[in-house]
Amino acid sequence: MKWRSVVQLICLLSRIFSIHCLSQKQFYQNLDLSESVVANDLAGMFSRSCIIGFGITGLQSAYVKEYKDRQWKVKCSQMTLHPYNFCRWTYDYVNRLEEKLKFQCSENAYIAGLYSDYNATVADRAWRIECCSSQELTMTACFDSEWLNSFGGPFSFNLRPNFALQGITGIRNSSKSDRKWKFRFCSTKQTAELIDTE
Repeated sequence: MKWRSVVQLICLLSRIFSIHCLSQKQFYQNLDLSESVVANDLAGMFSRSCIIGFGITGLQSAYVKEYKDRQWKVKCSQMTLHPYNFCRWTYDYVNRLEEKLKFQCSENAYIAGLYSDYNATVADRAWRIECCSSQELTMTACFDSEWLNSFGGPFSFNLRPNFALQGITGIRNSSKSDRKWKFRFCSTKQTAELIDTE
C-alpha cells in the first residue's frame, strides 16, 4: 500500500486512535521540508501542527517593532514511520502573560505542534504545545541550547537529523515587549528506518 493511501486510511480512523490529521492538500504541501512555513499573523494567532510522524525541527523568528510581536517560521521533519503516534495538546496554556514560559514534553516525547494567542494589551503570547510519542522512538541524550536571541533580536534554530525538540523556555522583558528563547533537544533512536515520503 502506498504511503499516501496509508495516511488517508489513518485519517479516517483518527477518531478511534486519537490521531491528528490535516487535509490531503496540506499534507502534500508540507512534504517540501526544505522550506519553513510561516506559522502566525503578526499580532494574531499562531498555529502549526506537524503531520503524523513528524516533529518540529526548525524555528526561525524575527521581532517586528511596529506590531510588538514576532514573525515565526516552523519546519517539520520526520521522526518516525509508525502511524499510531500518541499525540496530545496541553489542556491549558503553559504560561501566563508576561511570565516565564518553561515547558518540557514527557520522557521520549517530542514537540510536534505550537499554538498561541496574542494579547494586544500586554503585547505577549500565551502558548499551548502538542507532544507526540511512538513506541519505536526513544530519546537517548538531551541538551539545552544557549539563549538564542537578545530582546528584539532574530534567531534561527535548526536541528540535525536524528534529533528532536523536547522543551521550550522563554523569558519576558515587559519594557521591550519581547522574549528571549532557548530550547531543549534530544538525540533519538528508533527501531526502524525512516521511509521515503515521496
